[in-house]
Amino acid sequence: MHEQAQSKMKQSAVPFSRLELVWAPLASALTAWSLLAVALAQLGQFRPWTVAAAGAIACAIGWGVWRLVKPPADATPRHEAIFLAVLLLSGALLYAWPAEEFPQSGDASIYPNTATMLIRTGGLVYHYEPLDGLTEEQKELFYVPADEQVGHTEIQSYEGLLYGAYYVMEPDENTIVSSRPPLTIAWMGLLGMLGGERGILYVTPLFGALSLAAVYFLGKRLFGAGAGALAALWILVSFPQLHFSRTLYAEVVGQFFVLSFVYLLVACWQTRRAAYLPLGVAALTAAFAARIDVILALPTLLLFFVLLVLRREWKAGFWGLLSAAVAIAFTLWTMNRPYTGAMAELLLVAQLKFLGQLSAGAIVGLALAGLGGWRCWFGG
Repeated sequence: MHEQAQSKMKQSAVPFSRLELVWAPLASALTAWSLLAVALAQLGQFRPWTVAAAGAIACAIGWGVWRLVKPPADATPRHEAIFLAVLLLSGALLYAWPAEEFPQSGDASIYPNTATMLIRTGGLVYHYEPLDGLTEEQKELFYVPADEQVGHTEIQSYEGLLYGAYYVMEPDENTIVSSRPPLTIAWMGLLGMLGGERGILYVTPLFGALSLAAVYFLGKRLFGAGAGALAALWILVSFPQLHFSRTLYAEVVGQFFVLSFVYLLVACWQTRRAAYLPLGVAALTAAFAARIDVILALPTLLLFFVLLVLRREWKAGFWGLLSAAVAIAFTLWTMNRPYTGAMAELLLVAQLKFLGQLSAGAIVGLALAGLGGWRCWFGG
């Protein structure tokens, strides 16, 4: 019966084309380089030769993934190859005109600025020399102290904000750190090494276009090639995709790795190849290193583990849990602690403020609704 169910599942899944076989190794290689680059930046060793070595290792990992998880595949339909070529070309034409002439603010200025510092110093922690020899009062003329940055709370995760782009950590030693997650900065550092300051501008067009292919292959795995093509075309011309693929934010970088994460989970489920799950966990780790709000995708991974238990996929579950433990350790080591801490502080204050504005009746109503939902779910 188990063999019949497995055979039925494989027959119902959309067959892989030879072109699609390249996707998981490519996503895995990009994920591997991303995580290695983040580690190098954390160690202060983001240098041309170490970046090149990380690239060689990532290529080797991609080749190994291709050899390891390569499932049976059909010949690539001609219409699929043509569609993907047109899709990527269209993405290149629409996104590869960076909006550097537009007024930039916020993250769109912070990321390239920090990337240039990463290229110069090889790390994300710096000594800010203009503060040397100044008194504490004089230093505060250069940055906004943490107790003055936000009116309704005093941030404890750092001492101040320098030029809106760097956190002041130790005023006595004039130490400042990057104020954003590291992965997008690392990719901008790579393209900055290869193409100068203008090369930094092409990180988001690159990942914006790659995300189109990711949407297509994910849609194909779940609903068929037609649905995948429609979804990719829709994303291609959507305003958010156009905006974030042409400006220097981290959204499309995180988007690519989240899509890769979900695609690899689906591939693991459909093929029963346990190796896909650690690759998916690695992609999720890379996504979190780009965007902190990717933590909202964790329930998807937890649900997938539950489904594996229900299907008694113990091997995949073991490798998934092991890779999740490694991912947690890596994330705790490499995450931007001041940024993460400040975001947690602000979110906590906002939630407490919201709860404080609720009336007693609203609080009682929410409690009763929660109790009713609990009894319906667990009490039948």
